[in-house]
Amino acid sequence: MGVINCKRCRKIFTAEHEVYCTNCINLEKENFNKVKEFLRTRKNCNVMEVSKGTGIPASKILDYMREGRIDY
Repeated sequence: MGVINCKRCRKIFTAEHEVYCTNCINLEKENFNKVKEFLRTRKNCNVMEVSKGTGIPASKILDYMREGRIDY
């Protein structure tokens, strides 16, 4: 276990393998679920449309795609 700064908010926290603090993990889950739900109802959207519809930055949506968390 080590002490690191959260990748998102820069808050110091104790972590084993995480890069986000507990609060940011919850925000990340919430953001991912917004994108996932948006795509569930609107199948033929591009990244910019998803970004505008959810308020999630396009770069984060592209990260989800690169991680294989969403198919596009």
